[in-house]
Amino acid sequence: HYSAESLLKGDPEVLIVPKSVFQRVNLQKAPFNQLKAIKTNKILTIEDDIISRPAPRIVQAIQKITDFLY
Repeated sequence: HYSAESLLKGDPEVLIVPKSVFQRVNLQKAPFNQLKAIKTNKILTIEDDIISRPAPRIVQAIQKITDFLY
């Protein structure tokens, strides 16, 4: 888990968000809309199953992140 306070303080250039979180949290509203990643639309939503569970599918998650960033 990553707190909203830590996210806001870190002000990341890119967000990688599980789809379930993306559906629950409106990142376009304050205070999240002030983040660099939101302002530049650098948000990767990724399936919860491949990012949240330690399993061989984590390789798929890494590939999706790599494709997004490069």
